[in-house]
Amino acid sequence: MSFQYDQYLDQHKANVKRGFDWIQENLPELLKGGFDYRQRAKERKQLKIQEKRRRLYFLKQKVIGVFFLVFTIFAIKLLDGDATIALLTVPLSLMMIFSKEKWWMDNYYFETERNERKKR
Repeated sequence: MSFQYDQYLDQHKANVKRGFDWIQENLPELLKGGFDYRQRAKERKQLKIQEKRRRLYFLKQKVIGVFFLVFTIFAIKLLDGDATIALLTVPLSLMMIFSKEKWWMDNYYFETERNERKKR
C-alpha cells in the first residue's frame, strides 16, 4: 500500500511541476509578483494576529461598557436614587457596547491611529 502511495505522490508532484512550468511559460503575467510562499504565509499570519488583536480590543471595549452600566447602577444606589450620573455613563456605555467604532483609548487604539495617519 505505501509503495503504491509513494508512486502516486511522485506522479502527482511531477504533474504539478509540469502544470506550474506550463503556467510559467504560457501565462507569466500570473506570476508577475513572484511566488514566494514563505512571504505570503508570513503576511497571512500577520493578518490573523491583527484580526485577533482587533477582536480582543472590541471585546475589551464591550466589557468596559458593561462595567460602566453596572457602575451606574451601584452609583445610583449609593447616591440614594440620584440618577444624574446616568446622563453621562449610560449613553457612553451603550456607545461602547454597540458601536463598531473605537471609543476606548489604549495601546491598540494609538497604534491603529498612527498606522492610519501614515497611510494618508
